[in-house]
Amino acid sequence: DRLRARGRKLGDASLEELDAIWEEIKTMTNDE
Repeated sequence: DRLRARGRKLGDASLEELDAIWEEIKTMTNDE
């Protein structure tokens, strides 16, 4: 159960990180 809870937290964090990274990628591509 603890591992599953950690996985969920990591999953949520990863999604938020992916969103932030995606925004950075968009800005980088726009700069080009």
